[in-house]
Amino acid sequence: MTTPPTPTTPPTRSGHDRGHPDAEPPVQRTTGRWAALAPIGPRDLEALRALELGDRLGVRWRLRGRTPGPAEWEQSLWHGVLAQHLVVRRRDERILGLVCAYDPDLQDGTCSVGFARFDDATSPAFAEGVLLFVDHLFATWPLRKLCGESAEFNLAGFASVLAGLAVEEGRRVDQLYVDGRHWDLVLLALWRETWLARRDQLLPGDIDRLGGPDRPTEDPRDAVVDVVVPS
Repeated sequence: MTTPPTPTTPPTRSGHDRGHPDAEPPVQRTTGRWAALAPIGPRDLEALRALELGDRLGVRWRLRGRTPGPAEWEQSLWHGVLAQHLVVRRRDERILGLVCAYDPDLQDGTCSVGFARFDDATSPAFAEGVLLFVDHLFATWPLRKLCGESAEFNLAGFASVLAGLAVEEGRRVDQLYVDGRHWDLVLLALWRETWLARRDQLLPGDIDRLGGPDRPTEDPRDAVVDVVVPS
């Protein structure tokens, strides 16, 4: 007499056993050594609007000189957004900038991203915030590629953040009119395979996925980052 096989938990379509006792529950990784990603709250809106309409970002980011009223501005802040966070420096909770993913196409696996830094201080904390956000996007959605558009005058400033990650896919020559002249609009892409190959080097594994080190380490001020202009 043949003994029937012992029933087992069927695997998922991804090949993982649903009942594996060692499986860890997924969590967001939004805290690093120097920076953390924070959701935008109602109390942040007035300050964010003042920063975006101020001299540093007024013509360099998405509004490019326009000054919409508070209601229209708030609506534009969330238009087409998939995910959006403030980048906060851990040691003093100072808001350093904003990271945004918008216009996702989950059928084709693409999404546009934009980053804005709010001051000229040089610190790796904002750069780390951008990398945490990239990691969050690839970990949370089945995206193949993150797409960015940047005015050419912004390229040098953020090159240190995405060096070796983003590639230029093309240019729209003399597309933008800023400060009395025309500038190229540069099309950039960051592929999932590239990110996965570099991720462990850029975000060390000793940063705990539940909230980072117990205390933020001092951030050496040796990185320069800037603004990526979303479409």
